[in-house]
Amino acid sequence: MDWEAPADAWFVWVAVALVSVAVAGLALSFPTGLPPDANQAANTIERTTGSIHDASASYDHDADEVKFDRPTVSLRNEHGTTHSSLAYGSFVPVLGDERLETIAHGTPIESEYSDAHQSDQRDAGGEFLEDVVAAAEDNGEWQTANGELAVRTVRVEAGSVHAVSARGTAPDDPSGRSSYATDVSITHTVDPGRELEFVFSGTRHANHGTDPQTREATTTVRADETGEVDIELFPDDESDTNALRYPIELEVSVDGSRACSGTLERDGRSRDLCSTGPTADDVASDVDWLTRHPETGAYHVTIVSA
Repeated sequence: MDWEAPADAWFVWVAVALVSVAVAGLALSFPTGLPPDANQAANTIERTTGSIHDASASYDHDADEVKFDRPTVSLRNEHGTTHSSLAYGSFVPVLGDERLETIAHGTPIESEYSDAHQSDQRDAGGEFLEDVVAAAEDNGEWQTANGELAVRTVRVEAGSVHAVSARGTAPDDPSGRSSYATDVSITHTVDPGRELEFVFSGTRHANHGTDPQTREATTTVRADETGEVDIELFPDDESDTNALRYPIELEVSVDGSRACSGTLERDGRSRDLCSTGPTADDVASDVDWLTRHPETGAYHVTIVSA
């Protein structure tokens, strides 16, 4: 029997080797994974936009980077880039703002803005919206993703803090720099028809040699369109004690609830008692996309972290 191989057998082996290398190269050229799903991300956002309640949703993704160029969502990783646009609704990406990202993951506004929430002179909702507006101006660039798309629609009530200022005066000293006040001029932004109560307390003004005595005066009025109130501290007292010496403490209540307080000083200047920071209405007045919902009268914003 002849065991000798044909003379051209080595050509066959070379051909087989070349084919194997080609097949291996072709296999290596195919992607080993899929690009992230931007369509699913957009759908997750749409599920919460437009809600008049506190709504949230999340989506675990495998994007390395994310870009929000509203209304388009873009995700990318080593396997490719995908894009998807929302069919309806609006949102604000808050990547890079730690407090807003925490709220997007479910933390109450009152917790992240606790100082403002506990203060009678600051509006937590207004400060939150101020940060949201700032975040809305910072988008359209690729940013590092964290693997979870968190979406939340937050309701912010309007008018929770009122701006009130006061200035004490005396008839014989219009400058307001005397040591006492018989009258107080108030300006405010409280809605017409609501009840305003002002409680003044301090040491009574009297002749020299008279013992100091703490005195209190309370005035209750209905707010009107003028936003102004002129108060005579002791209208029924014709004695020389119908005034309070500075400093004068003033507490303001609206519809029976304490709104704020402050101290009037002997300097002739008006004192801001309430709302030392922006209110929700203040923030909304500067942007056209933030408006009160016609049904709830509140602001509803959808924030997104990824």
